[in-house]
Amino acid sequence: MSKDYSISFIRCISMLFIILCHLFQYYENEIAWWLNVGVQLFLFISGWLYANKKIDDYKKFYEKEFKKILIPYYIYLLVISLIYYFFIPDNINLKSFILSLLLIDTLNGLSHLWFIRYIILCYLLIPLINNIFKEKKMSVNSLIKLLTVFLVFELIGLVTKNFFNWTWINCFVLGFFVNRYKCDIERFTKLKMMFLTTSIFLISVKIIIKYCIGIKLNGIFLMIFNKYSNICHLLLCVLLFFLLKKIYSLLKHSTLRERILDLSDKYSYYIYITHHIFILGSLSLFKLIDRPIICIPLIVMLTLVSSVVLYLLTNLLKKIDIVLNEAKR
Repeated sequence: MSKDYSISFIRCISMLFIILCHLFQYYENEIAWWLNVGVQLFLFISGWLYANKKIDDYKKFYEKEFKKILIPYYIYLLVISLIYYFFIPDNINLKSFILSLLLIDTLNGLSHLWFIRYIILCYLLIPLINNIFKEKKMSVNSLIKLLTVFLVFELIGLVTKNFFNWTWINCFVLGFFVNRYKCDIERFTKLKMMFLTTSIFLISVKIIIKYCIGIKLNGIFLMIFNKYSNICHLLLCVLLFFLLKKIYSLLKHSTLRERILDLSDKYSYYIYITHHIFILGSLSLFKLIDRPIICIPLIVMLTLVSSVVLYLLTNLLKKIDIVLNEAKR
């Protein structure tokens, strides 16, 4: 099967969104909280990709995927922990290090790595989601199941709201569902139009309440509005996914663009892990150089270099692991 470069294109845009989100976040600009939809796009893409992937052995699947996710994370965690220990000791202690290892918390300056435990949970849920949506064709029953899963996950989220936002897990579920029944969904023009108009309406209402009316909410009303905002973010994620997919389909074929997207696919995860430390937190270059025209190119350069180094170290550890496993046999 030929590679779907539209997904690579969306992943690349998502990565740029997240980096820009953190840049705007440093300047406390509200645009940051719209650009962070890049994370939800990553989760939607993951669900989309695993919807039609046949998994015969879940043990081998988890071993492979968890190594892919956790090896670079642990390498980076160790490097940053050593830097903190020797140069910024107030940023680390044994408790924070252990909690980061267990994915319960993140180190100071690495708050973006909350994403790791989310993607791990999404992968753990794949057998359940596969079993729920095992029908070959979409039906009313499939839609009822989807709604039920959404509601159950949102109810679970009321209990785990300080650790997991289950609306983001539902991004993964929705990506899985839409791609599994893609052929059926494409035939339902009215359903697609209803989703489009409803999404635009709900997002518009959020914008009016937050920016035009500016209502001050507290207590349970604030909690309800925050949940409503999360749902709007999920809908925005889906709209952007299909908008970007359509944009890519209109572009003329370009071998150079595909090579760039191949590189993006190769390093996007490593870029995601490494970029944050240079923008926010104790190692922020903005705190050292108060000139964005100089600072931003330096951040880009250091991010690219550190992501390549992390990629190489990860591959080295994987090769060592293969050698050790072969030696045991």
